[in-house]
Amino acid sequence: MAAPPAAASRRRRRRGGCLLVLVLLLAALVAAAVAGDATARSRAEAAVAEQVQRETGLGTTPQVDFPDGSFLLQAARGRFDAVTITAPTAPAAELGTDVDLRDVRVRLDGVTVQRQVLLGRAGELTTTGGEARALVPWAALEERVRAAGADAVLSAAGQRVRATTSLRVLGQDVELALDVAPRLDGDDLLLVPEAASLAGRGVGLDELRDLARSAGLSTVLDGVGVPLQGLPAEVSPRGLRVVEQGVVVDADVQPVRQEVPAR
Repeated sequence: MAAPPAAASRRRRRRGGCLLVLVLLLAALVAAAVAGDATARSRAEAAVAEQVQRETGLGTTPQVDFPDGSFLLQAARGRFDAVTITAPTAPAAELGTDVDLRDVRVRLDGVTVQRQVLLGRAGELTTTGGEARALVPWAALEERVRAAGADAVLSAAGQRVRATTSLRVLGQDVELALDVAPRLDGDDLLLVPEAASLAGRGVGLDELRDLARSAGLSTVLDGVGVPLQGLPAEVSPRGLRVVEQGVVVDADVQPVRQEVPAR
């Protein structure tokens, strides 16, 4: 099944993606109200985590980590070297994405809040960029393959994906194994077969298409698209890694400059 055009998925990116950045303002405001460094850090992390959960609709509270060193000193100078937000699960229904995600991690670098913002006046909040990653588990990918017409089991085979299913040939079910290359096309993850074996013997994809057409597998052999839609606008996927649990999407977080209104 051909994947939707990358432009279409970009049009469906989530608006207001800077929410993950804006909630960091809470950390500075909380820090100004307490005296102890450890207490300030704990309260700030809890406040940011609660706000991220509220804004994203996550069913579980994410974990927020500020960099080592004096938290109050960083808050006083209005700059955090890096802030990391992690969530063990991000179901599609909660996050507004097209597939379930696991082990989501977002790191925001060079988070700076102008001093007048800490005093309640209008100002700017900026970041120098960052990185993100998320795991697309096998179960989510298998669901996409089933939607394309094949009931296959997916597993890791080095940096390729092994898809195992069956094909009915001359009235008998024969094991079909596909070596699949995961690729990025804009905001879409593509699963593209590159080699195949039937009953343990190598077979060309063109020959296999003729056999598979009667079994309804021809669209799968042309590739399956997995849209990564619903991502914040600042997040740009840059690469894929196959791991034991599924496919990891690595992404860049673009620099952000956000006006903060007076409070």
